[in-house]
Amino acid sequence: MTDEGVFLITGTSGLLGRRLLRVLTREYPQMRVVAAIRTEDSIEADNNIKYTSGDLTLTESWAKMPDNVTHVFHLAAAIPRGGGADDTSVALNNILPVVHLAAQTHHWRHLRQVVYSSSISVYADTPDIINEDSQLGPADAYAASKLAGENLLTPLRKKGVRTAFLRYSSLYGNGQYPGTVLPVMIDCAMKNREILVYGSGERTQDFLHCEDAAIANVLAARRQADGVFNIGSGTPVTMSELAQAVNRVFASGEAKITYLPDKDDGDMGRKINISRARHELTFSPKYQIEEGLEQLKTGMGLN
Repeated sequence: MTDEGVFLITGTSGLLGRRLLRVLTREYPQMRVVAAIRTEDSIEADNNIKYTSGDLTLTESWAKMPDNVTHVFHLAAAIPRGGGADDTSVALNNILPVVHLAAQTHHWRHLRQVVYSSSISVYADTPDIINEDSQLGPADAYAASKLAGENLLTPLRKKGVRTAFLRYSSLYGNGQYPGTVLPVMIDCAMKNREILVYGSGERTQDFLHCEDAAIANVLAARRQADGVFNIGSGTPVTMSELAQAVNRVFASGEAKITYLPDKDDGDMGRKINISRARHELTFSPKYQIEEGLEQLKTGMGLN
């Protein structure tokens, strides 16, 4: 990729967007960057970044975009909170911006690539290791909306536009939503409360640090990637292992870990293969769970 062009990044006020904006402006200081934010979001002044605000579910917000965009990083997403994965409004707020994005590409004569933030939730549940060609089967409205976004953007390839779909595993980092398993465990450890592990503790997740996810986006642009890529740490972590790591990092191993076997929902979690990203993008995650937790602790000013 040359240092000529215009990067459009949506969702730049989110957990991943803030990191990607910082990395892209550092790696490509000569590129023009347009950052799309929500109207109510605050911004940090930067002469190299043009900010545009609005509701991306509306056509008029996209009409304000420059006509010389060469690369799009579509990160903006409505994330379900508190069990709202089947909320149809969440799905609609994910799909409508992609509809408008696809329509807007007709005005971008120099567009070369779209890098789309997707999710491993698009895959069907399986105890097997998930590859990019594993069976699809989104189980809720949120997952279905992420897959719909991929499908809406795929036809751009007929116009010579590369489309890279990055299917992230469980993103985490400073500033993430506090209601998921990792920040809940951290909060318990820091307050010297029991760290609760539901079921047998064998359910697995692949925890992806947001800094690694940002680098994956940059690599996708640098390598002119096209296709689907699983993006994660490459190492499945059981809930038992997570609780123990959180205990070591945030409570010096002194917190009590309590198992609740009667609350096992039968979900064994997911394991993903990131070999394609390693090979084609040269993606090499920096953070495994212990290092990621240490970085979180440092970011919280606790070291």
